[in-house]
Amino acid sequence: MSLCQVKREFLKKITDGLDNLMVFSLRANEIGTKPEGEIEAFIKKHLLKQNDKGKFEFSRSKFTTALEILDFEILAKILMYFDTVDMSLYKVYKESKFTTFNGEPVALTKLERKLSNLINKGDLHTFRDLISF
Repeated sequence: MSLCQVKREFLKKITDGLDNLMVFSLRANEIGTKPEGEIEAFIKKHLLKQNDKGKFEFSRSKFTTALEILDFEILAKILMYFDTVDMSLYKVYKESKFTTFNGEPVALTKLERKLSNLINKGDLHTFRDLISF
């Protein structure tokens, strides 16, 4: 199990999908208002920002920084948390603006295209699947 640099870079490229899901589900504000457990407390402190109206929002820049600097254990826990709240890798990928209307990936390296193809085929569905791959 790992989150090598290729996987981390791929996740950076689909971060807007996670942001979209956090907005649609209102999960960011729920976590920011009343975090439950260590992972949500960590997410509130390190991955959310508060807007001028006092609402909490997902911070793409904080998440991309986290992908660069967090050690495997905490990052894996965060990603697997997203699996448990109906924000799977597949859903994040599909919500990202990184795919065209027909689902084909754009601007990916060869290894990132492989990950994309595995998601599209259903071989990688959750963040846990990605970590285990």
